[in-house]
Amino acid sequence: MIIIENCKIIDNKEIAPSFFKIAALTKPFQFLTLNFDKNSSLILPRPFSIYEKNSESISIIYKVIGKGTELLSTLKPETPLLVKAPLGNSVKLPKKNLKIALVAGGVGIASLRLFALSLKNNFDLFYGSRSNIELLELESWQKLATQVFVTTDDGSNGKKGFITEVLKNKILDYDLIYACGPRPMLSKISAIAKENHKPHFLVMEEIMACGVGLCMSCALETTNGIKRICKDGPVFDGDLLSI
Repeated sequence: MIIIENCKIIDNKEIAPSFFKIAALTKPFQFLTLNFDKNSSLILPRPFSIYEKNSESISIIYKVIGKGTELLSTLKPETPLLVKAPLGNSVKLPKKNLKIALVAGGVGIASLRLFALSLKNNFDLFYGSRSNIELLELESWQKLATQVFVTTDDGSNGKKGFITEVLKNKILDYDLIYACGPRPMLSKISAIAKENHKPHFLVMEEIMACGVGLCMSCALETTNGIKRICKDGPVFDGDLLSI
């Protein structure tokens, strides 16, 4: 059931330069959309992955990259927001005996949090970002995952380079891969997984207008025809995609 509710911001803090965590019941990989004040010039709602939740609040992590997120970063506690959630679909949790790899690129880490907290399995995290300051809440993930492999583009933390190269060298250690990040990263991960016959699921992110499957602005081609990221996803079996 989709609930449209007037919520108030609890906290809105910068956790890294240009990255914010905002707190305002969902399943892993589902998302929400936020509408701003009716007097705002921003008409369309903005979609965000749900990072954490409890019985009273949910939180998202976002990066300031456009007018919507720039405005969002200026909002103070008690500011009202119109929240539509939960949107999208989830996946079944894997069997307990399977070894799991989670792969995140940049702010794509936000989409994997609820899933990681729901897992009964031990899992390893592969986390790539541009630099050390964009590794979000790394200490928290190091406590949650069995192992954390880190790469940065500039070499300021972990191995210099792309996280896909680290995954490629360790892919045979895992039974299932779940990933979220930039489209080129997901394309590379899918190719590596297919080459090694590894089941994998990709969390697709896209600009969308309605968030409920009506406008088709987030259409995605699959082997089963055109799917809507907001309605049929955002998580997809990687074997059904050609990206």
